[in-house]
Amino acid sequence: MASGALVRADIDAGIDLIRALDEKRFGVAAAPWLYNGDVENWRMVIAYRG
Repeated sequence: MASGALVRADIDAGIDLIRALDEKRFGVAAAPWLYNGDVENWRMVIAYRG
């Protein structure tokens, strides 16, 4: 279970990134936020269809 908070600024930046990628027709299939407890941080992982 995640213990660090995913902050609004990161969520908003992720939304902006996905919108920009969509505008460029990058083909984003999924973009979940994943928490790495070993280093206690969040990462957005982007999957795309090629």
